[in-house]
Amino acid sequence: MNEISYVLIAAVTGLLAALVFTLVSQSRLKNKRIEIEKEKAKIIEDTRREAESIKKEAQVEAKDIVYQAKAEAEKEVRERRSELNHLDKRLRQKEETIERKFEQIEKRDQELSRKEKEYLTKEKSVQDKENNYNRLIKDQTQLLEKISGLSSE
Repeated sequence: MNEISYVLIAAVTGLLAALVFTLVSQSRLKNKRIEIEKEKAKIIEDTRREAESIKKEAQVEAKDIVYQAKAEAEKEVRERRSELNHLDKRLRQKEETIERKFEQIEKRDQELSRKEKEYLTKEKSVQDKENNYNRLIKDQTQLLEKISGLSSE
């Protein structure tokens, strides 16, 4: 019986040792699992933060790109407006120059018309005087022929 008791005690001790070993192993595994879950949660949280950080950086970069593109577009628009204003100014100056030249030409044309009228009036007056003088000469010649009794031939 002693041997059976020893075997029984050894078996119970082995079972107890196995039970204690199993409990300790399960506790360690549970602790490991908890640590792994905590590590997993930490990695997920770090990854989420990093993703948010990358997202914010991308948004800031996108806003910066949009701002730069907008600034560049505004600069180009200002340059084109300036160029258009310059061209418009040149066009107005040319129009003014053409208008002044046209006015000068109209004045010259009016002056020429006035002088032509004066010339025509003077020419008519001279023609009238010439006709009058020719008539007077003819009348005087006839009168002289009549008085002298001779013909002009």
